[in-house]
Order: sequence, then C-alpha cells, then structure tokens
Amino acid sequence: MNKLSQWVNKLKETLGNLSKKKKIAYGAIFAGIICTLIYLGITLTSTKYAVLFSNIDNSDMGSVYNKLKEKKEDFKVEGNTILVPSEKVDSLRMEILSEVPMNNGSQGFELLDKSKFGATDAEMKINYQRALQGELERTIKSFPEIENARVHLVLPEGSAFIKDETPAQASVTLKLKPYKKLSKDQVKAIVALVSGSVKNLPRENIEINDTNGSLTKDLYEDEEPDMAGAAEK
Repeated sequence: MNKLSQWVNKLKETLGNLSKKKKIAYGAIFAGIICTLIYLGITLTSTKYAVLFSNIDNSDMGSVYNKLKEKKEDFKVEGNTILVPSEKVDSLRMEILSEVPMNNGSQGFELLDKSKFGATDAEMKINYQRALQGELERTIKSFPEIENARVHLVLPEGSAFIKDETPAQASVTLKLKPYKKLSKDQVKAIVALVSGSVKNLPRENIEINDTNGSLTKDLYEDEEPDMAGAAEK
C-alpha cells in the first residue's frame, strides 16, 4: 500500500512539473485511450446481426415479422431487410421457411384451397387463372436478374361445340434489378415456361416487356429461315 501511495505521489509530482501544453497533450492522449477502451468494450459485447431476408415483398415481410415476434426472437428491421443475431441466421431461416408461406408477392395454387364450397364454374375458372398467373410469376421471379414480374393471361372460353378453339394469350411485364439485363436465351426460356404451362398458348401469342420495351419482338427472327426451309420440304 505504501509503494502504491509513493507511486501516486511521484506521478502527481511529475505531472505538476509539466508545462501546461504537455498537460493538455497527455490529457488528450489519456482521454483517447479511455474512449477507445469503451468503444472496444461495447463492440465486443454487443450483438452482431446478419441478414435473414432482404428485398422481400411487404406481405412476406409482415408474415416473417409476426412469426419472429411470436417466437420472441431478437431481430431488427431496416427497410425491406430483416436482421437477426448472426449465430441464429441459418437455423431461423430454415424454421421460417418451413412455417411461413413465402409468396413473394404472388399467390399461386393455394388460392384453389381457399375456394368456397359451391363456387360456380365461372368463379372456379377465375381462381384457376389467378392461381396460374401467380405460379408463373413466382417462377419468373426466381431469375436472379428479375426483381418483380406480373403475368396476365387471356384464357378463351372452351366449348365442345367449337372445333377450333381460340388460342390463349399472355402478357408478361418484368422489372429488372438495377444494371441487369436478360439474355435472348433467358427470354426464350420464359416464353417456353409460359407456353408450356398454359393450354393452347403458342409462343407468338406471348408478349414480354420490361421498362425498355418489348423483349419478344424479333426474338425468333434468326429461326425463320430454318422454319421456312422446313415448310418447303
């Protein structure tokens, strides 16, 4: 104890002999060291967050938010991004995906499960059309370049008395992510997807547009010579 007291007295004496400028300089250094230690203490002990989901639809955001509140999990919301403690990201993502239906802004065939008992044929047809549009939207949104997609189908009335049924039509509107662009092969893949999913929908009846205009205009012009040659044969 005596040695400590002697050391303190010696420190006081040394500081007392310093000039005013040196006292200010040492004081600033000491304050900087204290602030650094406090910052490190807060940083090392605070929770580190990582992205659970980002860029998700508002309806999905609400569903995930309510599920995390129900589970009493620690999380933060920043814009359209949900963050959770980094050590829980993988486990929580698996839990949420298994418990919360992520529609990505589009409702698919689950719409048919909500159909009322005794619904008319017209109501069933409308629900089926909406469900098919939603399923196509979900699949198209899975392209990494696509931020959002809307699909509109025109399904003709079927009749046993009409021999040549009117072909269906489809319009697809895409919102691409910033600085992204679809290749011609990707556009053809979307056309094939829509054509193969809808009865009697030829590819020439499918129009795909983004913010810059039509993506299907002259899409198959490089195939016309081959098709013409095949027709001649």
